[in-house]
Amino acid sequence: MRLDLSRAKQILKSKESCHITFDGTRVVIDDIFELSNMARIHDKENRSNEQVVSLSNLIEESQPEN
Repeated sequence: MRLDLSRAKQILKSKESCHITFDGTRVVIDDIFELSNMARIHDKENRSNEQVVSLSNLIEESQPEN
């Protein structure tokens, strides 16, 4: 499911781990820029790979149930 501003804010404030991807790569949201609907993200495996992207390009993947 593509992220919207409301869900992105929930994820950013949440302590739980969410499966968010950008271009097929798992990422972490670091900050949200509400006026432009953009987010600063980094690659979950490589913190130095940071970029600013549109929220509409972020996908929340459903996590498999245990």
